[in-house]
Amino acid sequence: MIAAVLVVAGAGLLAGGATAAKKEKKPAGQFRQVLATKLGKELNKPAADVLAALKAVPKPARATKPATKPTREQRKARREAAAKRRADWTNSVAKSLGVEPAKVTAAVKALVKQRLDSLVKDGWLTQAQADKRVDKLGVGFLRIR
Repeated sequence: MIAAVLVVAGAGLLAGGATAAKKEKKPAGQFRQVLATKLGKELNKPAADVLAALKAVPKPARATKPATKPTREQRKARREAAAKRRADWTNSVAKSLGVEPAKVTAAVKALVKQRLDSLVKDGWLTQAQADKRVDKLGVGFLRIR
């Protein structure tokens, strides 16, 4: 009797019963479309125009992982390079949309604040933790869902 139950349970797992626990893979580009819609609302621009601007941003080259722990100077150089990439992204999107870079930065900051507020509301963060992170986070933070 027990063996029959185990066989039936095993067959259920093989038939796809265990696949329900897997994460559903989202289609490529879905994040960019959602971001374009939300940024479009913040900037009063059509989502299609914002999506075209996001697609026009050049992709940065992937950095290789260092073999050893980076030095203080290397960490500083990495932070400066990241700041330059963020500024380049902002300037590229702003230029494509015909708006000021400060407006793009403000729109991204507003979206980050909305996301942090939802995390505070859900109990994942305290308001103090969210306040510390508002100025440090950018578009990459919005991808996490």
